[in-house]
Amino acid sequence: MTDIIILIALITMAIGLVFLQVYLSKQKHKCFGLMIPLIFILLSIFAIFVSPVTQFTEEMTVTESTNDGEIIVEHTVTPANTEASVSSIIVFVIMLFCLYNIPTLISLVIYGIVRSKMHPHHEIDKMNIQDLN
Repeated sequence: MTDIIILIALITMAIGLVFLQVYLSKQKHKCFGLMIPLIFILLSIFAIFVSPVTQFTEEMTVTESTNDGEIIVEHTVTPANTEASVSSIIVFVIMLFCLYNIPTLISLVIYGIVRSKMHPHHEIDKMNIQDLN
């Protein structure tokens, strides 16, 4: 039951964001419509910096000891293939950035559609006013 409530809340929030994006895109100043995409892109950059990417290349110290606490072996383990680790980090970061920017792209598409429909005859009106002078 709680899953359904959470799903309804998420859908409601998504619909609310779409309506907010349409409203902000209809404002006279262009910057208002770009606020939500800017927030989403900042969140995606933040997500990359706080993601646990460092776990791929960290060295670990392994200590083996007996039951009475005497240390038998202590050695440092590094990743076997650092090139694979670096490439996997790059792929992980690119995938994370693309995933987190899906809402950015959706809000930019909404912004573009709304702004293109807003004043289709605006340039013609400007020319007509200049012709009258």
